[in-house]
Formats: sequence, C-alpha cells, structure tokens
Amino acid sequence: MADYSKEAVIDVKFDPQLSKKTIFSLSGDAFLSKGRLWCDDNTADIAKLIDNPELFSWRMVVNPDSLTEKFWTTTGIVKSCSATAGTVTMDGFSIYVNGVLDDPIIAGEDNEIVGRATGSFTYTAIEIGSGLHGSVSVFQVFKTVINVNETLNKYEKKEFKEHLNTDNRILSVDGRDGIIGNRLEGDIVGSDLITNGGFDTDSDWTKGTGWTIVDGKAVSTASTANLVQDDSVISEDKTYIVTYTISDYAGGSVRVELGNDSAAGVERSSNGTFTEVLVASAAEFIQFDGRTAFTGKIDNVSVHEIIPAVTNTSVVSVRDGSIRANYYNGSTSKLDCGNYDDLTGEKSILAWVKPYSGGGNGAGRIFSNGKLEIIIAPSSLDGTNVYGLTSAGGGAWAETADNVITFFKWVLLGFSRESDGTTNVYLNGVLSGSADQASGTVAAGTTNILIGDRDADDRGFLGLEDQIRVENGLLTAQQHMQIFTSERGQYNV
Repeated sequence: MADYSKEAVIDVKFDPQLSKKTIFSLSGDAFLSKGRLWCDDNTADIAKLIDNPELFSWRMVVNPDSLTEKFWTTTGIVKSCSATAGTVTMDGFSIYVNGVLDDPIIAGEDNEIVGRATGSFTYTAIEIGSGLHGSVSVFQVFKTVINVNETLNKYEKKEFKEHLNTDNRILSVDGRDGIIGNRLEGDIVGSDLITNGGFDTDSDWTKGTGWTIVDGKAVSTASTANLVQDDSVISEDKTYIVTYTISDYAGGSVRVELGNDSAAGVERSSNGTFTEVLVASAAEFIQFDGRTAFTGKIDNVSVHEIIPAVTNTSVVSVRDGSIRANYYNGSTSKLDCGNYDDLTGEKSILAWVKPYSGGGNGAGRIFSNGKLEIIIAPSSLDGTNVYGLTSAGGGAWAETADNVITFFKWVLLGFSRESDGTTNVYLNGVLSGSADQASGTVAAGTTNILIGDRDADDRGFLGLEDQIRVENGLLTAQQHMQIFTSERGQYNV
C-alpha cells in the first residue's frame, strides 16, 4: 500500500513499544496485537491519541468484519468516520477507498481509506475504534491536503517489508529501530482460562459471605469476603490480562487478585469495564476481594495469559551501518523474555548475529531456555568453528558445516526443527551441514526464554544480535533463502 509516512504529523504504530509515542490510552477491550489495534464492536473500545494538530487529511488501513462499521471519531468538534453497506462517509471529507473515490470497502480484508478535507478544523482528541468490529494496522494524520492524483498511484505502489506471515510468530526481538523488547509483548497466549466468567450458572465459583450468583451476575451485598475460582492453569510468575465489568455499584470497593493477594489490581469503586495486567504470585486462584463492604455486581470475567515485557540486563542498542542492533557484552548482558511458551513441537528460529568472539567459555549462547539452546562454538562441539542447536540441553547438536564463523561479520542463522528433534540448519539461506540432523529429544524449557546467555550467566554472547524470531511450524528451504534475500541488504551481506 501507499507510503505516506514521511508526510504524516501523526503516524501511529500499533506496537506495544512504539505506540507509547502516539497513543495516550487504550479503553474498554481494545488491545494491540501483531501490529494492529483490535476492537470488538463496542463504543468503549478506543485508542485515544496524544496529539491534536489541525486536521486536513488522514489515512487508515482497516480490516472490518462487516460492511457497516464505525472507524474513528474526533472529540470537541465531533466528526465520525463510518461505513454503511460498504460506503464510507465522514462529514467534511472526500473519501478514497483503495485509491478510488467513494469505492466501497471489502469486509474481512485490509482496506486503505484516505480522507481528503474539504475544509479544516481543530479538535480535542482522536479516538480510534469507537464501534469497530475488526482491526486497524495504520492510522496517519496530515497537515496538508493529499493530492487527489496521488491517492491511486501511491496505493498501487505496494511495499513488502515482512516476508513471512507473522501469524505463526511467537517471539520477535528486533532491534533495528533502537527499541529493545519483544514486539509481541502484550499478545494473548491461548484461550480464556476462566470457567463460567459470565456467571450463567451458580457454579465454578466459591462464594464468600455476602456473595451470590443471580441472573447472570455475581452479586455482592456489603461484602468484605472473596469470590474465588481455583484454577490450576494459572502459573506462578506468568503474566495475565484480566477483564471484568462492574454494574449497579452502590458502595465500597473491590479488587481482583491473581495467585494470592500480593498480585492485586486496582481497588475499584465505580461502574465500568476494567482491565488489569498482573503477574501471578502463585499457581492458585483468581478472586475478587471485597475490600470495604463492596456492594455491586461483577460480570464478564476473563483471564488470558499474555506475552510479558522483556527484562533487559546490560543489553544496549548501537548503530551498525544503516540500522541499529542489540549489543551483548559477553558477560552480563541478556534479555529475559519470560516463559510463556515451552518451545516444544515444530519450531523454526531465525537470528541475525555478528559475533565479536566465541563468547563466554568459547561457547556463547545466542538463545536459551534450558533445553533449546543455540550456540556459537569455535571449538566446543563435534565440528570446528560452527553454530549449533540442541533440543535437549546438550548431548546431541545439529551443527553448521565446519569453519563458517567469521568474527565482525553479519550472518543469518536459520533452524527448522521437527517435533522429534530432527533439524535442518541454514546459513544465509543455504543448508549448512548435513540434512536432517538429530538435536536430541525435544523437551519443555526449564528456564525462561533468554537471549544472549543461559540461566547460569556463564555463557554470554559477545557481539550483535538482531531480528531474533521464533515461529510455530517448519520453514522450508525456499523460505529460508527468500528471507535471507529480502533482508541481506540491511546487513551489507
């Protein structure tokens, strides 16, 4: 699609890290995942932006579930962009859909919508979502009126910056823009962990004094006791997003607690739908704690595990040619990405690395979770000057060919590992070493996912790492080559 990014005064990046520059708040059930803002047909599902320049033109890319949707609105002077039976309208703007004036949108597909102002106005805030059932991947605002003749031309000039379909991605640590973190931070892992979160039956919840379940809601009458659901699938030290609704509030306060009362949300004393992000302090329960004689009703409770924020220890972003990359010092540097996936099953791993030496004890860890380990090994494996992967914490290694390590030079490592441990290793898109190597019996990780060292902190990687990606499933030989070909220019390879 079109690239207007250099002209935009607001260019929202729907990424947990990058969005902090432009998004003031997320409300309702709106959330960010896989480079998109997701909403669920609720006027409370809103991304509110920070800036409010004078508005002449705007552009968004939206994937709506239906042909009748609301997309965004302004506050102060209220103007709303919406579609009815596929036709998009907004007072004061000419609307171009996929480069064509007044063209209809297509449900279930990405649509580029450009609004060209017929007059200017100022506003208080922009709220994206506000009734949308679907997702938004681009939102930009301009202080200039977009040229009519450019809309179709720019739309037809497509750019493909990501070769892979990222729907199967479970980790993405990409330092090219100077941000150190997992790009999938905040993504939901798996399904809802709560049973009977809608209180459709009087079951599954242990009700303390003052709590009842009536007419599809948990009702508290001046209770200082707890409403509890024991749930063994909640795990200690994992991160969860909890949502719930309070209605008919009449007094007191309540808070949600996860694991035990040391992992507690904000005390609530009003009606509304609330979201808490909590790290479980134990593998025990979720409960609503009537703190001060809470009187009100609880409904629509859900708990999902989410991908946590990365814990950074001594990793720094450095400039390397036209990009930035993450520098690991070989001794104290590592990124802790949490333990939200045990990395069993079919997995493919990609990593751009630029080693400065063999790292700690001549066996620096590029990637580790206690079982799945990726190593730079000048001399410590069967081969010499190789990169290797084990699925069992050691013993059996799938290795590159000998003598492939060149210090201070970028290389793309690729691994496609089957569920039984059979692994193919790729170097700059080409199979390296023999095909179908044994990497040991695949086992669940015993530590958090670490980049740049292992849990014992004695195998530090020295050098640069970039675009560390883990995918569910097996990448083919052709895909490994296509990825290398599409990315090599950034690394001068």
